[in-house]
Amino acid sequence: MAPIEIRTLFLGKLLSAFIPTMAITLGTFLLYGIVVNAAAYPMFGSLIFPTGNWFILIFWLIPILSICIIFLNVIISARVKTFQEAYQLGGMVVLPILLLMASQLTGFLFLNGWVLFLMGGILLAVNLWLLQVISKWNDRVVLTERQI
Repeated sequence: MAPIEIRTLFLGKLLSAFIPTMAITLGTFLLYGIVVNAAAYPMFGSLIFPTGNWFILIFWLIPILSICIIFLNVIISARVKTFQEAYQLGGMVVLPILLLMASQLTGFLFLNGWVLFLMGGILLAVNLWLLQVISKWNDRVVLTERQI
């Protein structure tokens, strides 16, 4: 048995993935903004980045989406026997997000601020449901000893 509470173990798993994800996201957002504005300022005479959609994306949608993916990966890792299985199934969780991003980049799909905000609300509801699922399924044995 692990000498910590199950809630502490779960929170540690969640934060150990969420904090680096958000740090890298915010760092690249700032770096991208500096590069874009430095390159575009001579042409436009003003700062062009970030726009309102970017603020919704960075501070609303991405944190909620990150938590959703982490929850799904915690469920996957608690249900499979090896880390290789968890790694492969976890990679499949990201595929729909990559397809959505590719659609946005190619112009096939355009997401405005209201759509981004609505997507965040839907994902928040999904996160609350996943939290209920995780709290029912996970116990100390599933999170620690079964993986050994």
